[in-house]
Amino acid sequence: MRVSPRVEGALVLVPSAAMMSAGPTAVGRLVQARAQLYRRIEELARARDRERALLTEMAAAEERARLAREMHDVVSHRISLISVQAGAWEATTEDPESRAAAAVIRGLGAATLRELRQLLGALRSAQRPPGLGDLPSLIRSSGLPVRCLGEPVAALPWTEAVEHTAYRSVQEALTNIRKHAPGAEATVSLSRETPDGPVLVVDIHNTRPTAAATATAVRIPGGGHGLSGLRERAELLGGRLEAAPQKDGGFHVRVTLPEPRSAKTPASGPAEPQPPTT
Repeated sequence: MRVSPRVEGALVLVPSAAMMSAGPTAVGRLVQARAQLYRRIEELARARDRERALLTEMAAAEERARLAREMHDVVSHRISLISVQAGAWEATTEDPESRAAAAVIRGLGAATLRELRQLLGALRSAQRPPGLGDLPSLIRSSGLPVRCLGEPVAALPWTEAVEHTAYRSVQEALTNIRKHAPGAEATVSLSRETPDGPVLVVDIHNTRPTAAATATAVRIPGGGHGLSGLRERAELLGGRLEAAPQKDGGFHVRVTLPEPRSAKTPASGPAEPQPPTT
């Protein structure tokens, strides 16, 4: 049977057309399968990252718990002994000034134990560290005549890092006043400035120590690193700490803390020359 040229041409074109259409289809399916494979790989990578982050968090929690136990065993027992001895001194001494000093030591010991429990709780559960809202309690337990100005600033939405650094700055300044300026009065001032963005300014000023209190004061040893550590805290947030004696015989500490542009990326700034610490 003889096939006409037209039919023969059609028989040749059909397989060619089938092959030409099957090629792009196969390529399209290959591209689709490749995209699905990439998406699956990305999902597996994200799952692996989440698992790694979870394991890291669990390890950090275990380390916090271990540190909390060690701090409780080492520190709280000694502070409790100091408070007990101060209470016994307060109850047995007949000297009014000694009784007052013992009461202050006992009160500071009790406040330190409370703060230690807060710190241990933070290590165990990563709860909020002390901030501006805790300043009134800190000032009441300092044993110093302190006047606090600018309390409404505490209601502003500062980040946790800024509030905690401000709290520690006031705490260290009041401790230094207690150690180095007995009988002095202190003023803690909070203010808000906006040169290039919200900035929290903390000023702590104390008057000159009184002669009578200086004569009867017991020198408390210190490591000399308190203000240096606070300066490092402030610089990490892009702020600065200035500390210098005043002409009236007092001392002034100013901490400037800019609100970070991002909770994870604090604003940075150049470190400025600082006066010597107390």
